[in-house]
Amino acid sequence: MNLTAPSWLVDLLESVSVWDALLWVMAAGAGFWFIRKKGWRGVVAFARGIINAAEILASVQGLPSYIERADARAEAADKRHDRLEGKVDGIYHETHNNDGSSTKDAVDRVEIGVKGLYGRMDAIEEKVLALSAADEELRAELEDTRNPHKKE
Repeated sequence: MNLTAPSWLVDLLESVSVWDALLWVMAAGAGFWFIRKKGWRGVVAFARGIINAAEILASVQGLPSYIERADARAEAADKRHDRLEGKVDGIYHETHNNDGSSTKDAVDRVEIGVKGLYGRMDAIEEKVLALSAADEELRAELEDTRNPHKKE
């Protein structure tokens, strides 16, 4: 039986020192231990962390333009608020008592004037009803004088 090794294997074994072989065996043992203890979970978690960090960086890249747009909206809202505040002040002036120039003061003056008419209007209403009754009588008499042969 011929136990001669191929020349390439002999060359390889001669080029490897004992320390190199020991390091290779230790690396293989560490790899086997790593797989056996499910060390891939840590590697996968680390890779996911890197991917999440990359996604965060990608999403943060648009942040400066968003801040500019938000600042522009805030300025527009401030202008709108100032404009509405002026309108509210005008409405407040018109609907609350002040020096007599508001709508509220004018309404109060009209209400005071109308309250004074209540008693006087009752008397006028009675007179108007009396005049209306007298008018009806006169009309009836006129009808009788125009048409004296009318049967009742």
